[in-house]
Order: sequence, then structure tokens, then C-alpha cells
Amino acid sequence: MKKIALISALLISAGASANAQIAFSGMDISANTLVQLSSPANAVGYGLNGQAAFSNGVFGVQADFGAETASGSGMPPNIVNYDAGLHVFGSLSDQIKIGGFASYNRFTIFGSYINFNTYGAEIMASFGKLDTEVSFASVTSNPVDVKNILTANAYYQISTTFEANIGWSQYQSIGSPLNIYTIGADYKFSNLPMSVGLSYNTASSGGSAVGGGTIAANVSYSFGPQSDGRKFGKRNFNYLDLVLKAM
Repeated sequence: MKKIALISALLISAGASANAQIAFSGMDISANTLVQLSSPANAVGYGLNGQAAFSNGVFGVQADFGAETASGSGMPPNIVNYDAGLHVFGSLSDQIKIGGFASYNRFTIFGSYINFNTYGAEIMASFGKLDTEVSFASVTSNPVDVKNILTANAYYQISTTFEANIGWSQYQSIGSPLNIYTIGADYKFSNLPMSVGLSYNTASSGGSAVGGGTIAANVSYSFGPQSDGRKFGKRNFNYLDLVLKAM
């Protein structure tokens, strides 16, 4: 109930300020690939994602979208995932943003599809060179037994061009929760609005490792008057991404 009240308050507040000008803040477009390190599937995933942010005083809106597919000896043909999401948030100060989000996923396999609806609350806090974000999401989809998703991420600016990050996601269901751990780094070109990143992902459930780990790489292009500003992470339930990391 508190989560629903928070999201409703943010939406009402944003609507009350609608007569003010909404300004474009920035947009990120990224291409990524994910490779399984030691799995019988020997699968590789590919994706294209985008995030666009807009501001209206202390309020902001962020739109997410993406498409992913995968191939490999252990993967079925014609498997693809599409997603779209919306964040509405407010700035409590220069260091803290708090808001709510909703997203939609369509996972297609063998010509059939599964729909996932995800909604929840999130907060981002900055401490100098360190940025952190935490979120809680509820998932609705009958075929897949995932009820809630918890995430926590931290980003540390080592230099003007180099950033390290760590992350944790927990998928809660009736059985043992599934945990995904990530550690990575990003390099931003000093003379180009582009960055490249590399990360390692591992999964566990009930105290035991799941899958053989994955390596993910991405290249991102950013533009806009506040292109350097950090955006909220995507909160959609990417079933394809989860399968690649934990199968």
C-alpha cells in the first residue's frame, strides 16, 4: 500500500506541474552482447536499448525501450524479447531522487509469447564520486514463477573516463530466491560522447552456483544537454537475459 501511495503521489505531483515546460535532458542508446562462459547451451545474447530523460523543475520522467535476441546450440530459434518502461521521479535534493516505475515485456519463443508487467519504487543517491540506487518491483505473469525483484547497484567514478560498478538482483518466488551478482567497469572517451563497458555476471540459489557465469560487453552513445547525468537502471523483467545468466 505504501508503494502504491508513493507512486500515486509522484504522478499527481507531476501532473500538477504539467503547465511548466518539460525539457529534454538526455538520451542513451546502447548495443550489448552477453556470452555464456561454461554452459551446455553455448548461447550468445544480443540487445539494443535506449533511455530518454525529461525534466520539469524538480520532477522528471524517463522512458526505456529495448529488444534482445539470442542464438546458440542450446537455444531455440526465433527467441526474442521486447520491452518498454516509464519512470516518474522527484528530486528531494541534488543528491537524492525517488520515484516509481512501470514496464512491459513481451517474450516470444516458438511463435508464442509471454507478457510480463513490472511495477515498483526506486531511489538513487549520490555521495560525491559514488552513486547508488535501490529498487523493489512486483512482477505479474502466470507462466513464470517470479513475484518480486530486489536490486541494488553502486557506481564509483575512479577518474573522468573510468568507472567501476557492482550490482545485485534477487528474484523472489515460491522456491529459493535466485541471486544475480555483477561486477564491471566502463570507459568513457574524453573526446567522444561514447563509452564502452565490460562486466562479469554470476548466479546462485540456495547457496549453490547456478549456470557457469557470463561476460557482457556494451557500447553506448549519449547526447543531450545533461547527457552526463545518471539515469535510473532499466527495471523490466527481462526473461531472456535471466535465462542466459542462470541456465
